[in-house]
Amino acid sequence: MLKMDLSSLVRLSMLILLVTWISQPVVADDTKTIRIGTLHGIQKHHPTFEIIQEAYRRIGVTAELVTLPYERSEYEANRGRIIDAELARTEEASTALANLIRIEPSIFPVYTSVFTTRTNLEITSWESLRGLRIDTVRGMHTVADRLGDIPFNEVGSIEQSIQRILSGRSDVAVLPGFETEQVLEQLNITSVHRLTPDLETFLLYHYLHQKHADLVQPLQASLWQVISERQLQQAALQDNDEQFEHHYPN
Repeated sequence: MLKMDLSSLVRLSMLILLVTWISQPVVADDTKTIRIGTLHGIQKHHPTFEIIQEAYRRIGVTAELVTLPYERSEYEANRGRIIDAELARTEEASTALANLIRIEPSIFPVYTSVFTTRTNLEITSWESLRGLRIDTVRGMHTVADRLGDIPFNEVGSIEQSIQRILSGRSDVAVLPGFETEQVLEQLNITSVHRLTPDLETFLLYHYLHQKHADLVQPLQASLWQVISERQLQQAALQDNDEQFEHHYPN
């Protein structure tokens, strides 16, 4: 049995109390609501919203998800009237989101992927898309930047991109991989598939309108805490899986 002297026990108790106190959410007298914009197809159970929602909850703020065409979401977030924040955008989006403040740390990766019905395509780089009829979602600035002088067409949503592929009006769509696969599953579409490898991976950040600047510091502290806890949980799960495989090999 582990032995512990009185001073060590007191220090341990104080540490537990400190951690417990830090973990408690700060509850405001009048609950504030932040309306968070994002593109159609993102639902409340998406990991990015779950992370952000919990970070706001811990500082006594309610997060409400609003889905819009991606470019419209950006426009409304910049205006700051009906939308207060952008759920998750790349660092490169800072220029377009001039009236918003980027919140550290990054919350989730976005895998920029190619989707198609064709089985004979081998896409290994942005340049290898040249000559194909390409769709992407309007407002995905990183995709437009990477394509450069390669012609492409912009549509309003992931769903529209998928329908254009199915109708043969485009050869490929460059879209967020994880999110598009969720939409395909919801629509029960199996003829459109994701090519590997992904074109590129970007880190996503939450953006908050500058009129809510008073929330930036507590929100960043809360977000760091949520991200750290999730990383610890994932590490623990991975460690448990490795121990299970060690004790029960195939």
